[in-house]
Amino acid sequence: MRTIIVGGGVVGYSLADQLLKDKHNLSLVESDPKLCEQIGEKLDLQIMCGSGSSPAVLKEAGVDGADMILAVTPNNEVNVVACAIAAQYGVKRRIARLRGQEFTEAARLVDLDKLGITSVIHPEEVLVDQIMQYVETPHAVESANFESGRILMRGFLVDETMALANKTPREIRESSAADILLFAAIVRDGMGMIPDGSTLIEPGDTLYTLFPRESLDRFLAVTGHERKPNRKIIMTGDGYGAMELAQ
Repeated sequence: MRTIIVGGGVVGYSLADQLLKDKHNLSLVESDPKLCEQIGEKLDLQIMCGSGSSPAVLKEAGVDGADMILAVTPNNEVNVVACAIAAQYGVKRRIARLRGQEFTEAARLVDLDKLGITSVIHPEEVLVDQIMQYVETPHAVESANFESGRILMRGFLVDETMALANKTPREIRESSAADILLFAAIVRDGMGMIPDGSTLIEPGDTLYTLFPRESLDRFLAVTGHERKPNRKIIMTGDGYGAMELAQ
């Protein structure tokens, strides 16, 4: 896939590094000459030193033949203009990193499609979602949400005190009423496995579980925890992300 990344900061560099490992054909646009030099020393890709809002720079980066553009600079205006230019060149996927509440779906203050943006990354919303996953299940060692938070994935270390220790998934399911818990994977002694109904879950295993949000209380119960709605939490910061998290 032919991809253009606009912005060579932490986000842009990380994206480029990962996409190169997946054998994507990449160009990167960055306005800071020093940063361009640093990236060029570490990654093997085409680097254009200039503004991502410049049609000439994007043309030189190959926008007329690109399949996707990822505009991830810290500047909303640059990201919007980069996607708008890419739309005029027929780039199918145009993803912009946008900061601020006015660009969220809930605000509905502007039609992003008309600005040439097909998908949006809201850093503050991603931050809040990730923190809330660990607030809900603080014992988890890995966490992810899917389907807008309706499906949860949690990885956790099994110990002897948990109700599922030294039991099989079949035994756990038989005692879990209507709640759904899918035991998707186990890591034991550094090796991964897909459990079936007769696999014994042992203390020391890292167990990865998928379940709908309505089964959260059941998940907490089998892992020896319970929901604690009245925690005392201290936060610092007064930005949009902090305000959303506090809410």
